[in-house]
Amino acid sequence: MQLLEEKHTEELQLYKLQLAQAVQQISQLEAKLQGYNSRKSAMVEKLHSLMETQWQEALRIVSGSSPLATHGAEHTRLQVHQRNSAELMTGRLQSQVQHRHTERTVKI
Repeated sequence: MQLLEEKHTEELQLYKLQLAQAVQQISQLEAKLQGYNSRKSAMVEKLHSLMETQWQEALRIVSGSSPLATHGAEHTRLQVHQRNSAELMTGRLQSQVQHRHTERTVKI
């Protein structure tokens, strides 16, 4: 009977150790995920800024070569297009990152 109790105690200690290791691994993976999410956000912000800068430069070039009287409507159209393109690209990037995150989560 005592041998059985000792074996049970050893198994219990082993399970506790495995649980502690699993909790530690979860913490490490969550920290890694938080780092990835932070980098993703920074990349999305950089992409948005870059796209906005590129569109502003394109707008400057286009509006510099057209008469002031006729470029008002074109200017507005380009701004709307720029905004829509940036939002679309940002949404696609976030969707791709979310999809990759979901794939990793399923694998874990």
